[in-house]
Amino acid sequence: MASDLALLPSPIGIEVLDDPGADPVLVRRMLGEIATANRLFGGVRALHRGLRTLFDAPDRGRSVSLLDIGTGAGDLPHAASRWATAHGLHLAAFGLERHPTAARLATTAGIPTLLGCGGTLPLRSASIDVVLLSQLLHHLDDTGATRMLAEAHRVARRGVLVLDLRPSRLAALGFRAAGTAMGFHRSTIDDGVVSLARGRTAAALADLARSAGARAPHAVALPFARVLVSWRTDR
Repeated sequence: MASDLALLPSPIGIEVLDDPGADPVLVRRMLGEIATANRLFGGVRALHRGLRTLFDAPDRGRSVSLLDIGTGAGDLPHAASRWATAHGLHLAAFGLERHPTAARLATTAGIPTLLGCGGTLPLRSASIDVVLLSQLLHHLDDTGATRMLAEAHRVARRGVLVLDLRPSRLAALGFRAAGTAMGFHRSTIDDGVVSLARGRTAAALADLARSAGARAPHAVALPFARVLVSWRTDR
């Protein structure tokens, strides 16, 4: 497997979670706080909206698989599983992580997670129904993000779902204030502000998706400075 060092980071800022060797105790706390932010500030709602673009009513009763690249603590695959159950689907979720601490956390939480590089997935083509990339691409420059999207497109039988952030000074101020009030670690707050600065618009992410092989990607800006891009690979 190619080293993920081949994927270059965004040229904007530095985040603690850029480093797979970051302090495990700090990473564990930060991932828990990111999961809280996903619940409160639109991440889970964006996931639900994205899944609705990939599954139709005739899919009820199907067994489907989902790979979450950069799964963190595994909170979004669990949310996807709950959504699937409510919509008559049987979903098996898996994760891929470059952070050893995150991989252990997700696996312990019930999401089997491998250590690996999202730019060179250790999977056959069309071997997973849905590939999810949440708040991951802003960590990479355009070349690395396109490479990761191309790999997601390659292995996805049904479709690819990208959830990320878009630049917003107002959202950055709001997250700093809310995170401070909620007692988030300073590194979680600082990383969140940098993540927003690194974000891309819906149109920019759609352009990267088309460069990676997507046809007619669905792209939309959502509340809380979030962006959703999804596309079917079976049409």
